[in-house]
Amino acid sequence: MHAREAGGLTQRPLWTCPRCGHSFITANLWHSCTRYTVDERFARSTPEARAAFDRFVELVERCGPVTVIAQKTRIVLMVRVRFAGAIVLRDRVRLNFALTRRLDAPWVERIEVYLGGRWNAQGALRDKSGH
Repeated sequence: MHAREAGGLTQRPLWTCPRCGHSFITANLWHSCTRYTVDERFARSTPEARAAFDRFVELVERCGPVTVIAQKTRIVLMVRVRFAGAIVLRDRVRLNFALTRRLDAPWVERIEVYLGGRWNAQGALRDKSGH
């Protein structure tokens, strides 16, 4: 049950895995339970790919604070849930967004619609200007 606050319901605190320290909306949710750094994910990439990713995070943070979590095969951005993912390649970063609305942007290469009005936008960033 949620505690009440003025104007509505509060959200339950996130569950934090005691082994890896990652937070989840549901307790004991299956995950890889690993620890990586963003630097490790970019160890074999060009400086331009890293600059593009850093600029991407800066732009997302204009909307509010996010948590950046490096995983074995990707980097995710999270508020209460993981809403964006980045797969680091040698010279670019492939992005993936899970949204409740369509995202039209020059870098978007593919858009999928899922049940429940969810949208998935995919694209790539190649340099620090976002192209």
